[in-house]
Amino acid sequence: MKELGKDALHEVNGGTMTLPSWFKGSIWVIAAGYIIEHWAELKSGIVDGYTDGMNSN
Repeated sequence: MKELGKDALHEVNGGTMTLPSWFKGSIWVIAAGYIIEHWAELKSGIVDGYTDGMNSN
């Protein structure tokens, strides 16, 4: 018996796709930009949802 290497384990088990660190960081920057850009709409949606939830009791 021989120990499987990283490539063989990846082939057998499928593994996960590895993303470069710059790509992972850019996802957070894009998400933060979207939230900042649409903050007024997001805030009003949260307030409306909370108000509707409190009035449904």
